[in-house]
Amino acid sequence: MRSIPCLQRPKSTYFFAVLGLSLWFLSPLSAQKTTSSQMTQSRQTPQDQLVLIGTYTDKSTSEGIYLFRFQPTTEVLTPVGIIRDITNPAFIAIHPNNQTIYTLSEVNGSTDHQGGSVSAYQINRESLEITFLNKVSTGCAGPCHLTVDKERQNLFVAHYTGGAVSSHSLLEDGRLSETRSIIHLEGSGPHPRQKKPHTHSVNITPSNHFALVADLGIDRVVVYDRDTSTGHLRTTESLSDAILHPGAGPRHLAFHPSRPFVYTINELDSTISLFSFDEVSGFSTEKQTISTLPVDFDGNNATAEIKISPSGNFLYGSNRGHDSLAIYSINTETGMLTLLGHQSSGGQNPRNFEIDPTGTYLFVANQNSNDISIFRISSASGELTPLAIDLQVPRPVCIKMIPIPIQKNSSAK
Repeated sequence: MRSIPCLQRPKSTYFFAVLGLSLWFLSPLSAQKTTSSQMTQSRQTPQDQLVLIGTYTDKSTSEGIYLFRFQPTTEVLTPVGIIRDITNPAFIAIHPNNQTIYTLSEVNGSTDHQGGSVSAYQINRESLEITFLNKVSTGCAGPCHLTVDKERQNLFVAHYTGGAVSSHSLLEDGRLSETRSIIHLEGSGPHPRQKKPHTHSVNITPSNHFALVADLGIDRVVVYDRDTSTGHLRTTESLSDAILHPGAGPRHLAFHPSRPFVYTINELDSTISLFSFDEVSGFSTEKQTISTLPVDFDGNNATAEIKISPSGNFLYGSNRGHDSLAIYSINTETGMLTLLGHQSSGGQNPRNFEIDPTGTYLFVANQNSNDISIFRISSASGELTPLAIDLQVPRPVCIKMIPIPIQKNSSAK
């Protein structure tokens, strides 16, 4: 193990150039003052959050993963440092202990079986010191998404280019084993981008028993059983896959926090699909398909991320092209969605977003405008209100959060 020498806590104010003449200021950023009731919306006082922002470093001034401290009680965002020496850290997964992070390096090799890697880092949540643990190959090209199972035994990686899902065992200190298994998916679809499988995400069920693998290329979410003794994924014939309408292109999915509903966001036709899921029969047929776009929009669009509020009352999906967040209410009895409206993402190409654990804030990574937008969420209506925080990060594509101790006696600037 080695400490990251390049990750240093900044002085109170300094800056460096980003993308031409624009400047990325490393000084505390705060929103305009609001009333206490507006900020907390009757929620309990939240912890500070360590915000990790993954980026594309190719053809960019980005240096890696950018770290910030977000203080919800004052709505102040302060730079912490940068994890450098990693190419295209485009997706991040947090270990359930909140002390280890895993990031993929989204690169392609000369074949579909080469190119990608995953790195592990340890975080001291008090000092925010980062320690590099190890790096291993994923054995496949174009890793794009990863997740850790809830029993802290395995890391699973989805590969868009290679059309596969791989698994790694986690050692007691958080380090990664070499690849334990790789499963290549099969099939195609009617869209020009569906000539072969393009595995886009791997998602562990709330029970931790199964992995649901969304593949854009074959219009399917495939159910795999987890062999906890080996870390391997196994096909299962007893549980039905989610079969989407042709040309949908499922990308990511979201589990309802208290009901047996699973929602997929479909990149190719800008829709969201609703399924029921149980661990006896698997997925139901498609119960609902609803557009993410206004009826009068006729431009090009591709969806990206999908999240459900911790309350289970609202669902959000991002549009790249319309550059918005679609906002829905959820009928908790049926799972059906009702479109409430759209909120501008505040930038271009909102590839990823994250909701803080209290459901009070939503952070959006606008990839093409090189910035992060932050919104306050209304617990009553699901409405998003932008905060007056201007945060520039080169080519941001992933946002994750780790709760950290509240920093006392800090002042906003």
